[in-house]
Amino acid sequence: MKSQIHFLVTVFLLLGISSFAQEGNIEFPSFDQEITLSIGNDSIAVYALIASGKEVKTTVLLLHGIPGNEKNLDLAQELRMAGKNVIFFNYRGSWGSQGEYLYANCLKDVGHLLDYLSDTNISSKLRIDTSQFALIGHSLGGGLALIKGANDLRIKKVIALSPVNYGYNLMDFTNADSLPRFQEYLGSMFMLNLNPKTFIQEIINKKDYYNLLTHRELYKRKPFLIIDDFSRIEDDWPGKLNGYLEHHIIESDHSFTNKRKELIEYISNWL
Repeated sequence: MKSQIHFLVTVFLLLGISSFAQEGNIEFPSFDQEITLSIGNDSIAVYALIASGKEVKTTVLLLHGIPGNEKNLDLAQELRMAGKNVIFFNYRGSWGSQGEYLYANCLKDVGHLLDYLSDTNISSKLRIDTSQFALIGHSLGGGLALIKGANDLRIKKVIALSPVNYGYNLMDFTNADSLPRFQEYLGSMFMLNLNPKTFIQEIINKKDYYNLLTHRELYKRKPFLIIDDFSRIEDDWPGKLNGYLEHHIIESDHSFTNKRKELIEYISNWL
């Protein structure tokens, strides 16, 4: 009986050691942090997944699409287990975050969040290496990642998953009234606080800046990667970025639903 008890205790201890080894650090374990970030009179919801270990780490900001049903949180957990911090957030006017949902606001929110995470008190608490930020954006978020990543020196690496180039797509339009189906689509999204016509017109008014091709010379300054789904290979604008950044295609749908492991492995290796 004593030998059986001794055996069980040994097994439990070994299991505990294995669990701690996977955690990576007993004294400085991984943790999650809910953050409310104030932007003017509005507040956005931020969620931080912090990797274990005392040292400061590369921190990845995840930028979701419109409306953001695919949040890539499976990718977030894998990146954290690989030793990187991951920050997920909802732009103003989306999924309970306050304010108006505009492309301009989404882009600015990335900058506000970087400012917040770069603060010495915050970066120390969250173990953030402020010299090693990365962006991973999906769909609308992919476009945001390419624009912000090109124009913000704090960002060192950028991955865009099936990015939507709204500036390019709306280049021939001058008025939102010419896009009734797009307005109808936006109007169906109850989780977004937006005026469809205002959202579209704001993009049209700044379509040159929002055109991802506008920033292509800046893509040469740091590592940029576009991962496209197979359904988008007929789009002509990504081909105009040949020689400016890396481009990879995975034969899947817009959310890579049947190739999640392949997607995550490719991203992890590239980072």
